[in-house]
Amino acid sequence: MNDDLHNNDKKILSLLIQEDRSRFSFTGMKRKLNVHQQSLARALARLEELGLVEKSDAGYGLNKNAEVFTSPGKIVKPSSVFSNSSINFQLLHARIPVQIEVEQILIGLHGKWFDKYRFVELKKTDNGYALNWVNEATSFELILIIVGNYCVIETNAVSGESRLEAMFGASRLIKEITRILRRKLDDFRVRTIKIDEISLTEHVN
Repeated sequence: MNDDLHNNDKKILSLLIQEDRSRFSFTGMKRKLNVHQQSLARALARLEELGLVEKSDAGYGLNKNAEVFTSPGKIVKPSSVFSNSSINFQLLHARIPVQIEVEQILIGLHGKWFDKYRFVELKKTDNGYALNWVNEATSFELILIIVGNYCVIETNAVSGESRLEAMFGASRLIKEITRILRRKLDDFRVRTIKIDEISLTEHVN
């Protein structure tokens, strides 16, 4: 099947093979691979038709049912979109104060752009999830790590000025998470009121 693949097809497969538990947004993949938008769209369409790539609400990923074979020298594997966490600078460490399914937070944040930060990738880790945004002006990254009911925000910004700007970005991200939690709490209250109204009606009847 390698002979049937175009160069951009191989770049996409290489990225998805290396980051096999990741899901990339179209924009995130475009930025990572530096491929023209129309070329990327055509390549993704080919790979979906071949059954090698699948698209979901979380983004593009490798089709787990597909057998992908690569030959040495035919696919150049790019480095991971996430920076080495051992050299990242931790900005915030917070506990999520209410009971909520983490998937609800992921749905609320996936693909979300805010201020200068463009969403790049959602990745499943060994014990949780990691989401990545890039600052369009200076190209440093914000990484949100969610494990259980704890979240950590890190950056690969190096200079003091960039880290200060990243701190503002982290605060903005926490604000987005708070909005998601607030909406879920409000929905819960509405459902509880409706259930109580039904129970009261049944009791009266």
